[in-house]
Amino acid sequence: MNSDNQIGFDSLANNKYVPVADLTDHFIYDERIDAAYLQFQTKINKTSLSVSLRGENTTNSIDSSYFNLFPTVQLSQELGKNNQLTAFYTARALTGPITRTNPFCG
Repeated sequence: MNSDNQIGFDSLANNKYVPVADLTDHFIYDERIDAAYLQFQTKINKTSLSVSLRGENTTNSIDSSYFNLFPTVQLSQELGKNNQLTAFYTARALTGPITRTNPFCG
C-alpha cells in the first residue's frame, strides 16, 4: 500500500490566504506485507482437528519492519447425525484506520 496525502489549510489575513502551519500536513506512507500460510487437517473417528499458521512480514515507512504469527485451531466432535460440538481459537492482527498511523492531528 502506498499513500501520499497532503492536507493544506489557509487562513484569510489582510485579504490574502496564508498557510496555517499547525493545520497543514504532508503524509507519505509505504507498506508491504509478505505472507505464508500452512494448514493441517485430520479426522479420527468422529473427531476433526484443523491447525493453521499464517506468518506475515510487514515493512513500512514508519515502524521499519516486523514479523507476526497468527495461529488458528479448530477441534470438532460429532455428537450425532445432526449435532456437532466445535471449539475454535484464532489470533488476528489488530489494525486500525490509516488515520491512526498518521501523526498529524488536526
